Amino acid sequence: MVEVMATSLLETSCPNLEEDAEDFIQEEADLEESIDLEKSKLPSKPPIEVKTLPFGIKYAFLNGVHEAPVIISNKLSAEETFKLLLVLGKHQSVLGY
Repeated sequence: MVEVMATSLLETSCPNLEEDAEDFIQEEADLEESIDLEKSKLPSKPPIEVKTLPFGIKYAFLNGVHEAPVIISNKLSAEETFKLLLVLGKHQSVLGY
């Protein structure tokens, strides 16, 4: 009996969702003018506060920008650090930058 209720609820809710989606798509298509945001009104990022780190780790900055710090081992050579920063830079969006 519970399965019958669940099935009937799904059957009655789907047509409404499809109609709403079609209405939304039609409304979006009817809008001809685009909204351009001025770049000056975009919120600025707060400054990054760099704190003192414990022994064994250090800060490195993606693309040389101090707004994108990452914490790495200080035992890495210059070449290893460079390669790591290249890989992290390629996947910067995953890190939240």
